[in-house]
Amino acid sequence: MNNSGTSPLLINSITPSSAEFQTPQVLTFPMVIAPGTSLDVPVRFAPTTPGAKSATITINTNDPVTPNKVATLTALTPDAELCNAPSFTSVGMSIGPTFGSSKTGAYTFTGQGRNLVPFGDKHTFGFQTQGEYLYYHGRHEGQIDAGVMNRWKRVQFGVFANFKYLSMGQFKDGGVLGQGSAVLDLLFSTVRVNIFGSRAFKDVAVLGEDTTLTFATAPAAGSTAVATRVENVARATSTLGGGLQVGVGPTTELEGNVMWLRREQPTALSDGVGAFGRVTYHVSGRFALFGEGTLNETYLGPTNSGRVVFAFIFGRWARPGDLANKHTPLGLDVPRVHFDLQTRTR
Repeated sequence: MNNSGTSPLLINSITPSSAEFQTPQVLTFPMVIAPGTSLDVPVRFAPTTPGAKSATITINTNDPVTPNKVATLTALTPDAELCNAPSFTSVGMSIGPTFGSSKTGAYTFTGQGRNLVPFGDKHTFGFQTQGEYLYYHGRHEGQIDAGVMNRWKRVQFGVFANFKYLSMGQFKDGGVLGQGSAVLDLLFSTVRVNIFGSRAFKDVAVLGEDTTLTFATAPAAGSTAVATRVENVARATSTLGGGLQVGVGPTTELEGNVMWLRREQPTALSDGVGAFGRVTYHVSGRFALFGEGTLNETYLGPTNSGRVVFAFIFGRWARPGDLANKHTPLGLDVPRVHFDLQTRTR
């Protein structure tokens, strides 16, 4: 406020038309502005809802010409997720029977935990970590994933490092496989379309080995022996696939994907196909139930195998209504490390 006159300007009151535009709390009125001087009056914008806002500020003074000076203020509130971006954390468990001639055990159990934390000036980036334990009779798998992602309007993209520890009952040792993976999502109001792929950077885990000695002649002093070592290994496959998630009302969603599993040579077996389908029902904002069927979930055997499980998720993860969110990254479905079993001679 500027006093361009020759007499002191008395400010008797400053009144906003909306509580979202807050003027300074002045202890006593009137305030005095000397001739030729100015006074800064900050106005704090404190919105309670998103969208465009407008209000007037009425300044009552002793100005004989305009005793009530009215100023119009406008502001724009970004969507709520820009100001208070949601983070996602959940844990879940599943159990159910297995099927197929390459199955290991009659039933399976899975425990999983996931966390996604947005970051950046506009919360358009996210850091996602998760861990999973898969149990089959005679087979144990533990996988850890970590990666970063970025959301740009209706597109989000993430890259991850995936590590799996694998133990098979018929072999005496366990081993670690590692891969890099990438996921691209296209997000619409009720539909999510994704494309994903992975490639191993640690593609072989030695699970056990046997060494035999072969003599050119009968074992005797001076005879030559040849050592042959046969290793039983798990070899990571490459993955390429796509999927779809559809919201059916505010509490139910359908999901599924199909992927090509490429065996790494040398092997006489052909490449395989993996797939899953899932129905999820959100009982509340923090609890959901789902049923899921998978084909070649992680192990690509000589023939197909799969499982059918029923599960629950506790905590906050992306729901159908979150697909309309245009700013904050949502959790990505990260590809599991797939593998087959081979032998190699050294």
